[in-house]
Amino acid sequence: MKKLSSIFFCMLITVCCNAQTEGYRYTAPVNKPAQSGFYNIMLTPEMKARLKTDLSDLRIVNNSGKWVPHVLHTPFYEIADDGMLMDMQYTIDQNNGNSTVVTIKSGTEISNLILFIKNTSAQRFCTLSGSDDSQNWFVVNDSILLAPVPIEQGTAAGITIHFPAVNYKFLKLNLLNNNKDPFAITGISSENTVNVKPYFSPPAVPNPPATIQQKDSGNISYIKITQADAYPFNSLNIAFESAKYFSRQTELRIPSTNNIYGTPVQTFTVSNNSPLNFRFTTVKEKVFYLLIHNADNLPLKVSNVQTASEYTFISSYLEKGQSYRLFMDNEAAVAPDYDLGKLKLPGLIDSTPFLQTGNIISIEKKQPAEAAKKDNGKIILWSAIIGILLLLLFFTMKMLKEINKNKSDVHL
Repeated sequence: MKKLSSIFFCMLITVCCNAQTEGYRYTAPVNKPAQSGFYNIMLTPEMKARLKTDLSDLRIVNNSGKWVPHVLHTPFYEIADDGMLMDMQYTIDQNNGNSTVVTIKSGTEISNLILFIKNTSAQRFCTLSGSDDSQNWFVVNDSILLAPVPIEQGTAAGITIHFPAVNYKFLKLNLLNNNKDPFAITGISSENTVNVKPYFSPPAVPNPPATIQQKDSGNISYIKITQADAYPFNSLNIAFESAKYFSRQTELRIPSTNNIYGTPVQTFTVSNNSPLNFRFTTVKEKVFYLLIHNADNLPLKVSNVQTASEYTFISSYLEKGQSYRLFMDNEAAVAPDYDLGKLKLPGLIDSTPFLQTGNIISIEKKQPAEAAKKDNGKIILWSAIIGILLLLLFFTMKMLKEINKNKSDVHL
């Protein structure tokens, strides 16, 4: 019985692991990490061509076939939340064996206080209230435990008190001393976040060169751009030949089944006094068109069109000695909900080493023979489940008979 149960659970685990990589069409190996820790992996244009534009179908998978959590980074759009300490003005209105009452001037939105206290291992409970006139007070938290941890270097430790964001003009802390000596408060601060651009903000990554075909018809120039693959791009750089003074309305169009030129995705103006570099919502197409409206002017000759997308990479904690692979291209996939993305992990952008990846390879679809094997596997699995249920039923019936027999013997 125990042996059959073990076999059943092993088969169930194998099915679950295979399910995590089912439906993906491409994979690429990741170089083994030299030691356990966080690593970055850059997403190349070739990878992005095999991913959704939101990168929701990207997975890191270990050699057991299980997903490994990762964090997606696009430095151009990222804002780093750097903490900044702000000293608070305060007065100690009462400080004796009964209680310590501290009034703090605020006036701005605040959600934490940091009390600096001379080293002690004692603990106190306190309450926190807020007021706009220092007369009428309203409770914020009526049960806060202050448990300072003495520091080895220095003589004053900081205790952080977190609470729901408030914007009272005054805050009041009431420390209950219970006929014991009070804390020696040396300062009060609050930590606010300041939004700044990260230190690491590389330029956009250009896609491989595309081919250009131009056709001038009437007062419109039709430029067909063909990329080597469906590389996503959100910026476009256009170069012209022998053009000195010009200003033309231009449309970016994606072909459709009903119209070879499709409908405009983005409209912009190309002119001789502009950088000719344009940004827009990410587009992922192998073929697209630029329609330049020339009005009564001679057509412009387009010499080059360069597409590019933002520098993007992922960060993940990888174990030494483990093998990892990237899995890509799954229409049914949705963005994973990892705890890692909700944590504040400083230094992942500017100080974490990058791991190289190998060639992207296609995951072959299962042949009919393999599909038959899979069906056989399902039959075996269900047979094992049914067998286990029958055994459980058999032993249950046997146990009930024994119980009834014992009852009969007792009555005799």
